[in-house]
Amino acid sequence: MHTSRVLFHKTDVSNFSDVVALFEAAHAKFGIINAVLSNHGITNENFLADEFDSTGKLLPPNMKTIDVNLTGTVYVAKLAAHYFRKWPEVRCQLVMTGSAASFVDTPPLHLYCASKAGILGLMRSLRTQVLKNDNFTVNMIAPWMTSKFSPHHRAPNDVAQLLYMERETF
Repeated sequence: MHTSRVLFHKTDVSNFSDVVALFEAAHAKFGIINAVLSNHGITNENFLADEFDSTGKLLPPNMKTIDVNLTGTVYVAKLAAHYFRKWPEVRCQLVMTGSAASFVDTPPLHLYCASKAGILGLMRSLRTQVLKNDNFTVNMIAPWMTSKFSPHHRAPNDVAQLLYMERETF
C-alpha cells in the first residue's frame, strides 16, 4: 500500500469540529477531494426501556445512534459540499451509507431505523438539487440489500417478494 495515498485521522462524526478537522487534513494532504464516502453507523439502544435518575425522574433516550448515524452524515455531507464547490470544474461524488433499515422496519432497532431512513431522505432531497446547481452527485448505498438483492442474482419480482418476506419476519 502506498502510504502517500492513505490518511488516517481519528474522527468522531457526531462532533462537527472533528469532521472539519478531517476535511482540512484531507485537503492538506491530497488537494482536490473528488469523492467522499460517508460510511459510519452504530446501534446502542434500549429505546423502549425506561431509565430513571436517582430521584426517579425519567431520563431522556440515549441519542448516540442518531448523533453518529444521521447527524454525522449531515456533517459529512455539509463539509463535502463545501469542499466540492472549491473546484467547480471537477466532477465529485458523495456516497452515504444507508441500510436495509432505510427501507424496511427493523425492530427493535428503532433509532437505528430512524437514523438510516433519515439518510435516505437526505440523499433524496440533495440529489436533484445538487445536480441542478453544483458539480457533484449524491448517492446512498445499502450494503446488506445491495448484496442480498443484487439484480445479477434476482429478478425484480424476486426482490419485491424478498422485501415483503423480510417485513413479515420481524
